[in-house]
Amino acid sequence: MLAHNAPHCANEGAPLQAPPDQVRAMRYVQSPQRRIYAAMVKKLDDSVGEVFKALYDKGILDNTIIVFISDNGGITSGSTVNYASNFPLRGLKLSPFEGGVRVNGLIWSRNLTETNHVWKGYMHVVDWTPTLLSAVGSTPPKNIDGIDHWESIVSNKYSKRNVIYEIDDYFGFSSVISDDFKLHTGTVLKEYSNHQGKELRGVIGNIPSYTNAITQSRIYAVLNEMQIPFNLSYINQRNEMKIQCTIDNSMNLCYPDINKHCLYNIKEDPCETEDLSIKNPQIVEKLNSLLKEEMKRMVRRRVPLIKDLRAKPTLHNNTWTTWADNIGS
Repeated sequence: MLAHNAPHCANEGAPLQAPPDQVRAMRYVQSPQRRIYAAMVKKLDDSVGEVFKALYDKGILDNTIIVFISDNGGITSGSTVNYASNFPLRGLKLSPFEGGVRVNGLIWSRNLTETNHVWKGYMHVVDWTPTLLSAVGSTPPKNIDGIDHWESIVSNKYSKRNVIYEIDDYFGFSSVISDDFKLHTGTVLKEYSNHQGKELRGVIGNIPSYTNAITQSRIYAVLNEMQIPFNLSYINQRNEMKIQCTIDNSMNLCYPDINKHCLYNIKEDPCETEDLSIKNPQIVEKLNSLLKEEMKRMVRRRVPLIKDLRAKPTLHNNTWTTWADNIGS
């Protein structure tokens, strides 16, 4: 696993950092801060291309499955702001709303020859272990939380998962998705739980060609060397992932607290604008029961967080990695 730090916020003195020439290349991005963020994402993109090329040069790309995913939504404001935008989804990182927890991803393998589609099934991060084990022909272990989605993804079938939990025992909020509905309970951070980021999406002047960006990329060159043609019409699949919502700043949004739950149909209302809890008390009761049962299984985190200087990247080839495996052995 390769975990990039970009485009996270950095030190207080210079929270966003990118090569000046890359920042200048993003001058069509209207927001100056967002311009730096875009340059950081471009360098991340370049890094993925370098990894792809390295796997090819070592002769192992033909036998590799590449998964590119994010761990959470962006942080548009706040003390660790990086000027990402989850709009029109509601919420930021550190919130249970869709903008904080819903991310897209990509799977590539030379052996996936008939899978040029967008899979929209429910998937939780714990599902990656059994899914990838299944992909390479191994049998996933039993009695784990994860679900094997490999066949569903490859064949573009419905997801086997219909329940997803988000339980934060540090801030004190939780949510559960079951089928089309999502219930929020507890107390959320309101400043991270509204719709933000629309103002960051402005552009000025001429926007560079996305097609040119693809054809000039390192991955495109490697695919040509492998004699795997990239059909540029595949780019249009990005439109299938776009979410359309009408967001009005005057909306009276529901914020859960100790006395109130918020319920949404996230299939029809992915931007979580219309609270359905009063109209559907039976669904609230059902989802709340699921949440309470899951909380019984939860292992609470240690507070305060333990910080161990032996984890410093400077001690491990400037890499965030596991380091305590052999302690005490």
